[in-house]
Amino acid sequence: KTYLEPAAERLSQIAPVVALDWTTSWRDGVATVGQAAFVDEAAAAAIARTDALISDTAASLNGLGGKTIMIGSMYGDQLYVQGDASAPGVLLRELGLDYRGYNAEQMTALSMEQAEVLAPADILLSLASDQEATTRLENFAVFQNLPAVKARAYAPVELLLSNAFVDNFGPLSAPYALPQLAEVLTGLAAGQGKQLP
Repeated sequence: KTYLEPAAERLSQIAPVVALDWTTSWRDGVATVGQAAFVDEAAAAAIARTDALISDTAASLNGLGGKTIMIGSMYGDQLYVQGDASAPGVLLRELGLDYRGYNAEQMTALSMEQAEVLAPADILLSLASDQEATTRLENFAVFQNLPAVKARAYAPVELLLSNAFVDNFGPLSAPYALPQLAEVLTGLAAGQGKQLP
């Protein structure tokens, strides 16, 4: 059972329940909610509009010269490295970019001392939802010596964009998230990322 199933079972005794967890793709989530609310056509139209935004953004990024992108973020005492199945990884690939996940999973928790797993990245993103932990990572010598960090192709993604791009991507967040993400990635590809000591 997923962590949602026990709660969904209890709630379904009161009323119909739609339970979506963080592994549900944004398209499946929109379609499921549309079906549950009897607005299937509106949900399909919203998905189509978002797909068109993804396509337009992909065209503007033009593959970023084939640069490899990875995502590694500190939260608490763990370095979370996004995998191939992660929502942001799937979206980056849909944008025509060379996203490299740590493994086939959604995400893997490592210790900060394992930051060298991010060395293959030409562009490195960090979802900076824990500012204190992000600062610890940025002050860590192994992290500072990663090729992407040294090349100023690293950026901590601020909380609003991180939420819109990773946790809550869909028809409502895409018009904000995609242009912002494209701007960040284009700057990183040009070496305009955060300068670390």
